[in-house]
Amino acid sequence: QLGGPLDNQVTGIVARHSWGAAVPPQLLKLRHNAQSDIAQKAHLQLLETLKNLKHLRQRYQKLHKDHHNLIVVAGELTGALERSGEGLTVDLKVTLNNCTKIFPDLFSQSTEIEQHWEVTAVT
Repeated sequence: QLGGPLDNQVTGIVARHSWGAAVPPQLLKLRHNAQSDIAQKAHLQLLETLKNLKHLRQRYQKLHKDHHNLIVVAGELTGALERSGEGLTVDLKVTLNNCTKIFPDLFSQSTEIEQHWEVTAVT
């Protein structure tokens, strides 16, 4: 019968005489270290993945906000174009100011260019 007391004694004798008493603890230690390394690598991968997810979420939120702002700016510009097509007067400065209020990041360069034009026109 395998697994009985005699089998355990034979296994013990073979272990002692074939590899010595220190080898099984070393094998267990190596196995434990390997498992610890795997767990540590998995933890580091998880942290890196969470960091990347946070970065992607921030980028997504910015893109979503920019998309919304572009839709509103497109509506403002479309309205100005429609009024112009109907023969009504359209004040480009007012339209640009409205667009700048809606999406300041996009139109900040436009206001700098406009200020440059005003300075150039005055001199």
